Amino acid sequence: LDTHLLSLFDAEVRISTSEIIHHRLKTGPSRVSINLTDGQLRLDLEDLALYGGRGRGVAVIDAGQAVPSLTLNLNLDGIQGGPFLEDASGFGWIDGRMTAAVVLAGQGNSERELVETLSGTVEIKSNGGAVRGFDVARIMRSIETGEIPQLGIQPNDRTAYSELGASFVLAKGIAQNNDLRLFTQNARVTGSGVVNMPRQTLDFQLKARLTGTGATRAEGAIVNFSNIELPLRIEGPWDKPTIGFKGQDQIVDGLRQIGKNLQKPDVQDALKGLFGGGGNNSVKPRDLLDKLLKKE
Repeated sequence: LDTHLLSLFDAEVRISTSEIIHHRLKTGPSRVSINLTDGQLRLDLEDLALYGGRGRGVAVIDAGQAVPSLTLNLNLDGIQGGPFLEDASGFGWIDGRMTAAVVLAGQGNSERELVETLSGTVEIKSNGGAVRGFDVARIMRSIETGEIPQLGIQPNDRTAYSELGASFVLAKGIAQNNDLRLFTQNARVTGSGVVNMPRQTLDFQLKARLTGTGATRAEGAIVNFSNIELPLRIEGPWDKPTIGFKGQDQIVDGLRQIGKNLQKPDVQDALKGLFGGGGNNSVKPRDLLDKLLKKE
């Protein structure tokens, strides 16, 4: 980042432009005020037409010191989350309108040094859209039919949501989150994790509380469930992370065992006693679980 020219002159300019392009980021018609004094450049982003929404804020580059610094205070409203995140970071998981509040500061002589020193806060929220890459309903249907779900990222999969939100605290380019929330028709996902911006990786621990799809036996369901909670983990490169059950071996082993034991006569008798058709038989839930998970 060559900032030495900022120390050679002073200026005060107001610009109205039809388009601003920085790397892959681009705006529509915008108004910007520029003030350059003693090597300090202040950009007042008065009104940016940005990815179908609006942006406003202030950016300050201070080149009057040995290592130049950047501070950014930016508010985004109603922008299209997918295209914006894809152009800004290559992380285009979200389809939907979103708002964001960004307060960041960093310093360095290169973009990498700047990212490695970033500190501040980021808060995002979206009230309707879809997350690309996985399909919660498909995963639940697999469980309901006794199959072990495939949890890898699938480019054509989508999960519609009614609310998505998260806030991050950054230090040295590492973003820590403790309040991730994703609400869909069949699941409420909450969790926390870390986004490593220099390495472009993420690691999140999630809890997915599932309500089931309501599939019937005629539709192939052998297990109907509601209000079940599954622990998930998302980790790896943020453009192609892996998704898996936390404690996956134990959960998968349990699902396999349930599938095997559903055909056993004593389990079938227990199910009759639990759901009706078993005469005066009564079954305790603990006894049924013991039968379902009993090792051969």
